[in-house]
Formats: sequence, C-alpha cells, structure tokens
Amino acid sequence: MTKVVEQIAETAVYDDEYGDEYDVEEGNGRTSTNNNSHTSEEEEEEENASEEEKEQQQLIIEIETKYERYRDDQMNTGIIAALVGGFALTNSWEMNIYENNENENNVVSNIELSSYTLAILAVHGCTCSALVSAFLYRSVQWVERHPILVQLPWYKFLFGTASYIISVILVAWTTLQFNTVSRIITLLGGICGCSIVVYTCYIIITDAACIECEDEDDHHDEGNNEGNERKQQRRRHRAAGGSSSSASLKKKIPSSIKNKNKKKKNGFSSNIQPGVGVRF
Repeated sequence: MTKVVEQIAETAVYDDEYGDEYDVEEGNGRTSTNNNSHTSEEEEEEENASEEEKEQQQLIIEIETKYERYRDDQMNTGIIAALVGGFALTNSWEMNIYENNENENNVVSNIELSSYTLAILAVHGCTCSALVSAFLYRSVQWVERHPILVQLPWYKFLFGTASYIISVILVAWTTLQFNTVSRIITLLGGICGCSIVVYTCYIIITDAACIECEDEDDHHDEGNNEGNERKQQRRRHRAAGGSSSSASLKKKIPSSIKNKNKKKKNGFSSNIQPGVGVRF
C-alpha cells in the first residue's frame, strides 16, 4: 500500500508560489502552452519588425540609386544641349537672311526661311533643355514628386537636335544650288544621320521597357521565393521552439515544488499504519 500511495503522491498536482499548476512526474505544467504561445507571438513580432526594416533599407537604396542615375542623365543632357544650341545659333548668324532680304536683286526662298526658323527653334529648345537640366540637378527630391519633369529635358533636347539637323540640311541645300550632285550627297547624309538617331532612340526605348518588365518579373519571383522561405523558417522555428521549451520545463522543476512533494509524501505516508486499509 505504501508503494501505491507513493505513486499517487508522485503523480499529484501541486500549486507553486505563483499559482501555476505543475505535474511533478512530467515536470510540465499548464504554463508550458502559455509560454509557447507568448514566445511564438514575440518571435513573429520581431520577424515582422526586421522584415519592415529590411524593406525600408531596400527602398532607401533604390531611391538613392535612382537619384544618382537621373542626375547623371541631367548633366549629360545639359552639356550636349548647350553645345548643340551654340552650333545652331552660330549657323543662324551665317545665313544673313536680313541682308538678303534688303537686297532687291536677291529673293529669299522658302527653304532659306525654313532653315533659319528651324535654327532659331533649335537654339530655344536646346537652351531650355540645358537650363532645366541644370535646375533639376540642384534639386534632390524632384524625381518622385514631379515625374513629368524627369523626361522634359530629354524631349526638349530631342526637339532642338532634330531642328538643328533639319536646319543644317536645308542650309546645305540652298548653298549648293549650283551643283546638283553635291546637293544630293549632303541631303542623303542628313537623312541617314536623322534615321540613325531615330532608330537608336527607338531601340533604347523598347529595350528599356523590356528590361523593366524582366526586372519586375524577377523581383516578383524573388519575393515569392523569399516569402516561402520565411514561412518554412517560421514553421521550423516554431517546431524547434515548442520542443525545446517543453524539454526545458521537464528538466527545470522549481525547488519549491520538490520540497512540497517531499513534505506531502512524508506526511501522507506517516499517517498510514500497517494493516489499515486506505479508502479513496
């Protein structure tokens, strides 16, 4: 009977100082589930906070690289636009439209007027492109708030450059009116130059669009892979955390519980007299 009573006392449930119930034999109490739930919630909050910090850092890096790239583009566009505008202005001065108009013997043709007009438009377009590029280069946060201004210097530069090339073609056509072969050669050279510029712009625009689409697809795939990996890590972490917590609770039994166990066992067994039955 003493053995039976000792087994019952060993498997009894006692209250510790904090009011939590523990099973003496297993060393695992009701607080194990609560501790596991609290630890899992804290771990999830820490993981979410770390993920948000990583996303913010990546966003800052992307914005900084975007600013640097746009600043380099604005500087290059401004310098080239200023050079082309200077060439167009010099070309317009050499046409002498006003002197030819004052002379009664000389008649200004429509081609000469068109070439002079295009030269002046090229000066205005390239000057505007250079100034806008200079202004935008000094700013910092204009990319996200003013997306239209990002492409404005480029479009003005294209307009000014196209006007300058066409003006040069027309000037050569009027100047070489005494020789038809030279006219045709310069005209073909100007058309080939314009065609190459247009084709280059087309390739750059289409290629950039394809690269952006591929980057978005790759980024989407990477995001899905990272999400799956994080889910797997969470599951593994939860599984490892649950087992480790239960094992630690089994190993670490408070001394107060052990003392209570010994006292109650001794008191309960001392009250039992040999030969007397125990009723439960």
